[in-house]
Amino acid sequence: MVKKTKILLKVVLVFCLVILIPLVGCSYKEYSGNHADLYTVAINSALWNLGHSYGADKAIDSQIEILEKDKFGRTLFTYREKYYIRNSISFSSLMVLQCASDGNVYYYEDFNYLLKQQEAYSTSLQNFDFSEIEYLKNINDWDKELDLAKCTKKKISRNKQDIPTGTKKIEEEVLSQFNPTSSKYSIFLNLLTVDVNENSIVYGLIDKYDNGNILFAAFVNMEGEVIDWFVPDDLYNYQKELRKFKAKNGWVNIV
Repeated sequence: MVKKTKILLKVVLVFCLVILIPLVGCSYKEYSGNHADLYTVAINSALWNLGHSYGADKAIDSQIEILEKDKFGRTLFTYREKYYIRNSISFSSLMVLQCASDGNVYYYEDFNYLLKQQEAYSTSLQNFDFSEIEYLKNINDWDKELDLAKCTKKKISRNKQDIPTGTKKIEEEVLSQFNPTSSKYSIFLNLLTVDVNENSIVYGLIDKYDNGNILFAAFVNMEGEVIDWFVPDDLYNYQKELRKFKAKNGWVNIV
């Protein structure tokens, strides 16, 4: 009887390992590509990014492609994740890095990117046309002397940072603000960026399962309190709105 029990325990243990190992393998550790500087710009710039993409059965590096460089070190590039949580939103990004130096990146916050809606599972990018590329170059001073006083500075990282104040208080305020009527829902939250006063821009999703979802962003102070809410009119063209939202709430760029 004891022998049979031991055999049964071994079978159960092996079964558990078979189940758990693939799940552990699906977790995303960090960006492993050659463009950590561009990755850092991307994850601190555009709302509703995860910091990684998805392959057939696991999380993988986001797609980053350098398109062009100017004589002062600026880089024009594309950044692409397949989709945000539960296929709620999918886009490709055209971005500009001003320069990378001493372990930091420098870029023009909320002026440094354009977004284009994308099919969630598509492997090819929606192309940005000539006028869009020239527009982005122009507002980022392409081929002009660098002016770091206009830039936001971020330490180069291979990881999407966590919300510094935690999520519990923010989740409570999300429920109070949006009051999902569905009996079953999940809340997802991510950090975009932090300013010099330790205020955060946090964004996320309320997934109401069979009843749609709600995408939102919030201005959060250093105590984890939501000061204001941001729900853009256009999920793919909100840069101007976001600049006004930040300014209204006293956002101070890190320079």
